[in-house]
Amino acid sequence: YIYFYKFAFIGGVDEIINLIQNFKFSETEISFLKSKFPKYSNDYFESLLSFCTNDIELYGLDNGSEFYTNEPILIISGPLYKIHLLTFSIVNILGFSSLVTTNSARMRILSGQNLTLLELGLRRAQGPHAGNSASKYSYLGSFDGTYY
Repeated sequence: YIYFYKFAFIGGVDEIINLIQNFKFSETEISFLKSKFPKYSNDYFESLLSFCTNDIELYGLDNGSEFYTNEPILIISGPLYKIHLLTFSIVNILGFSSLVTTNSARMRILSGQNLTLLELGLRRAQGPHAGNSASKYSYLGSFDGTYY
């Protein structure tokens, strides 16, 4: 039988919060940008150096929450240019972590509670950070542990 579930589980909210709280440009990054865009004004680069995300607010579901099609899962408010800078990272974090969490939860539903499910994220993922994320979100999706 092929089961089609019209729901998913969110993951990565903690990583998104961490991104928003710690996003800033370093002197090295500003120097690099200046070398690549020499016609930009120094005022622009100074504004990037003082960039902060204190005025960005995040509302939404907690890690592991179930959601359905067309249901808002995260709402980010604040200055548009700041949110624009963060959008690609947020979508990347949310997409991967929610995919792994959802697939793990669906595997748990299909296998039942009596079967032990172990993930192999550290063997299969593209790098150690991705492996740790895969392990974390598999566990969030109801896997019992990891096998490394």
